[in-house]
Amino acid sequence: MAHALASRPPRPTALRNTSNSVEIAWHSSKYDNTHGKVTSYNIKKLHKTNNDWKEEVENIKANEIGLTGQVSIVIQVEPNCSYRFAVIALYSDGSTSAPSEWSESVKLDDEEVQNIAVSWKDKALALSTVVKEGHPTIHQLNLTSTYKSQSENIRKFEVGHQNMSSNMVEKVIMLVGATGAGKSTFINAMVNYLFDIKFDDDVRLKIIDEDTKADQAQSQTKHITSYTIHGTKVGFIVTIVDTPGFGDSGGYIRDEEISKEMHTFFTSSAGRITHVDAVGFLTQASLPRLTPTQKYIFDKILSLFGKDIKDNILMLFTFADGNEPQVLSGINQANIHFSDYFTFNNTDLFEEKKTTKRQNMINELAWEISIEGYDGFFKVIETYPPRSLILTQEVLEERNVLQAAVISIHEDIKNGLGKLENIRMEIKIVNQLEEDIIANQNYEYQAKEDFQEMTKAKTRSYNCNTCQKTCILGKFTFLTELTRVFRVILFPSKRYEDVARDTCKCPTCGCEEANHVYSPFVWKTVKKGTTKTLDDMKKRYDQSIETKLTKEKLIAELKTDFDKHQANTLMLTEKVRKIVVRLNEIALKPNPISSLEYIDMMIIQEKADAFPGFLERVMELQDLRAKTGTLMEIIEKGANHDLFSQYSNTELWNQVMDVIKRNKEESNEDADADDDADDVAEN
Repeated sequence: MAHALASRPPRPTALRNTSNSVEIAWHSSKYDNTHGKVTSYNIKKLHKTNNDWKEEVENIKANEIGLTGQVSIVIQVEPNCSYRFAVIALYSDGSTSAPSEWSESVKLDDEEVQNIAVSWKDKALALSTVVKEGHPTIHQLNLTSTYKSQSENIRKFEVGHQNMSSNMVEKVIMLVGATGAGKSTFINAMVNYLFDIKFDDDVRLKIIDEDTKADQAQSQTKHITSYTIHGTKVGFIVTIVDTPGFGDSGGYIRDEEISKEMHTFFTSSAGRITHVDAVGFLTQASLPRLTPTQKYIFDKILSLFGKDIKDNILMLFTFADGNEPQVLSGINQANIHFSDYFTFNNTDLFEEKKTTKRQNMINELAWEISIEGYDGFFKVIETYPPRSLILTQEVLEERNVLQAAVISIHEDIKNGLGKLENIRMEIKIVNQLEEDIIANQNYEYQAKEDFQEMTKAKTRSYNCNTCQKTCILGKFTFLTELTRVFRVILFPSKRYEDVARDTCKCPTCGCEEANHVYSPFVWKTVKKGTTKTLDDMKKRYDQSIETKLTKEKLIAELKTDFDKHQANTLMLTEKVRKIVVRLNEIALKPNPISSLEYIDMMIIQEKADAFPGFLERVMELQDLRAKTGTLMEIIEKGANHDLFSQYSNTELWNQVMDVIKRNKEESNEDADADDDADDVAEN
């Protein structure tokens, strides 16, 4: 059966030629919606000798190479001939595309072409567009978009084209750091290094369009963006992963969003990156010490990775002056592990040429500092083995579950204190009533009850419709696309496939996975005043009491209700302990507890600035501080520690216990009196 023709590739272009080869390129797509994946290409070649055109076909396999965007191949040819080329795509279903249009004729004249080598700079200029005339002239590299997430917070681009005839390895470099560390400028300077732009050249390249008018307290990079750059002087494909800066004016909420975006970036199936060769940590060289904010940022970033990344971490010090970076001592004192460090000064990368000799000498010195830094940086990266992101993905998933569990515990403590207040009030009401009044089902009283409400959120979360809880904040990666099951943290040593067979339960609430919805809402507990009757109270406990509901038994049941809630909180505490143990095994930074000092500093700053919306932000920070304190308490005191113990000496707790004790004593006295009366009657 004949296969239908797939859409044909675009017309190829001859990029460069020598006396015996021609490099041709064309824009390609990895998939065809109807016919599947491209498996190979047929290159049709027409060459002219003695006024006769002769056609040949050369097959090029497409195994294990990225074919999205611009691709190229070097074709061996004979000298002193003219050539034209066309491309045919072969697909996984066996279908074949129509041939592309023929390229322009390429004439190889041995006298004119003597193995001409195109400079890296000329190659880059051919791939760019002038965006600013001057000294230097600024060229923006042309980007081919290869992936964009639906929310557009993750983007992937390519520069240049992949040479199909070479087997170049790809080195993936992830760059992270605080806002203001100079990350965008660092990447632009790196591109100039890769294409061998010299200080005296009257051109500069940029890949990121830096907005110089942006607030310096905000990260200029708004999305996680990867740039795959082909055909540079380092001899391998370079993929740069640019991340938004941590610690900007968006506060800890924005930092949490960035963490979730990185999780999505590592785990998304479309155009995913499967390994990292180096993590470059950018920070300013001149910082005299690490402030609480900087310590928080270091901890926050390092907590995202698995332990296997440890030896692939590099410190990249920007704004350097040629001396040992001042910040190095603070990093060493904080026991932050890294394999090596390099210094850079890219402050004058796009500056106009100066008229004074002295200023030009200063600028050239800064340029040389950066060139030396990039030389060392790429030499080290070339020796680093690639690190799989499997462990890092697990770390990020465990942290998602940990965050949800701590929030659940925090809510349970607040709800438990609300229960205590209701118990105290209900015991007081019962004590004021005579036994015959307890039988009055219509006796009314006022109480506050907890209600679950769905609140609109900025990001989607996994919400349980059964128990009305938000189980996983943000995106959670199901372990297999087919089964979509939650991983059970009670069995951290099991392989994912085993867990998938064992359970389809949520690791946070224990309900079936099918009862969960991924939606832009979160469940919130709110207290509302309500009018209740004794009948409402009795119905809660009548089923568990076989005999008549007496005052003493009702009070005992009220206390039992709280005991059950307390036991549930202890179970959640044990769950948190198991996650922390697992993170100790796999995470580069096992316990990334947000610095209380840093949170307090942010609260003070928000109150001092008093910008619109600051009261809401202060409440969020105070809530974060309480949750952080809860996690610290669990880690420091162990899973068997009762989180309600801190309230055991409060006035509310003592009132409840005194009432229960007093009623128990009165009940015992009444029982003794009844026994004495029975003895007298018998005698």
